[in-house]
Amino acid sequence: MKVKAKIEIKQMWKDGPFRQTAQERPGASWVRTDTIHKYLGSYVCAECRQPRQQGVRLAGNGKWLCARCEKAQRPTKPSKIAKSIEREGKE
Repeated sequence: MKVKAKIEIKQMWKDGPFRQTAQERPGASWVRTDTIHKYLGSYVCAECRQPRQQGVRLAGNGKWLCARCEKAQRPTKPSKIAKSIEREGKE
């Protein structure tokens, strides 16, 4: 019977991105390191806490976010119709 490796989520440094870590290699895509976290997996979004193969980016709010969460937090631009209505109301 194969034992599953215990996967944890650790922050890489103060205010840094989160990443999956494990003492035993859970899969072929995991990278071996010489640190206390023997194997590193995918980066993890600070908002939705899901591992992301595409990685995470430092967003304007100081969090490391996946593309989906970053897009959800961006302020939406008013549409052309809303802008024209706004202009008409000022005249």
